[in-house]
Amino acid sequence: PDFSITPTIRFDDVHFTYPGNKSETLNGVSFVIKPGTRVAIVGGSGNGKSTLVSLLLRHYDPTSGAIYAGDVNLRNIRPEIWTQVISALTQEYVVLSRTVGDEIASSRLGEPVDIEAVNTACRFAHFDAVVDEHSDGLGAQIGTEFGGRKFSRGQEQRLALARVRYRGTPVIILDEPDSHLDSVSAQKVADAVFALTGVTVIIITHHISRAERCDRVIVMGKGRVVEEGTHEELMALNGVYTNLVVKDREREEGHTSPSDLI
Repeated sequence: PDFSITPTIRFDDVHFTYPGNKSETLNGVSFVIKPGTRVAIVGGSGNGKSTLVSLLLRHYDPTSGAIYAGDVNLRNIRPEIWTQVISALTQEYVVLSRTVGDEIASSRLGEPVDIEAVNTACRFAHFDAVVDEHSDGLGAQIGTEFGGRKFSRGQEQRLALARVRYRGTPVIILDEPDSHLDSVSAQKVADAVFALTGVTVIIITHHISRAERCDRVIVMGKGRVVEEGTHEELMALNGVYTNLVVKDREREEGHTSPSDLI
């Protein structure tokens, strides 16, 4: 299909069971993500959020039901086409030992490196300051085993985010994009994400403050969509989402550990 226009993404009664499992991970999930919107998917661990990401990336197909990009079932889209539309920062990202610039540009292997786009991606991920710390800049070697530099977990996460942004797909999935970042870096990254225009952003997060800034929030519970709407609409329900907001605020004030949100 022609994806010159960012497609609407639609889950239609999606069920999914992992191979070898007897119980369903997703049970009748339906929702719509409009082009160019920012959508947060929230809920406790084990409720199917990361499975939604796996299905969107075509790591798996639904056991039943369907996911559509526009009017086309994802099953009918060649992977090499779909990967030009969607990219993701997952929690299992890997940073390889090559130069910083080459690693960021590796999200478009086989194409000439666009240094201007690499620098733009670095600024987006608040990674430019890290690059500037080294005299070799983007030419700095990653990995001490090759005589290069070692990055902290937070710096690696920002590098991986820059790599995703460099890819330049019209749909981006960010699965806990600030899980290893300090509060200052996390806020700068969040501001950059919400400043994007013309890009569909799907954020998987425990930090409800990120959800407050989204156009729509999908609340997952036991493999189903239990609530859906804007932040204001969901707060008015005084239900699952409201409880998540209260717990998140308590955690940020230092009264609750992140595990209490699970």
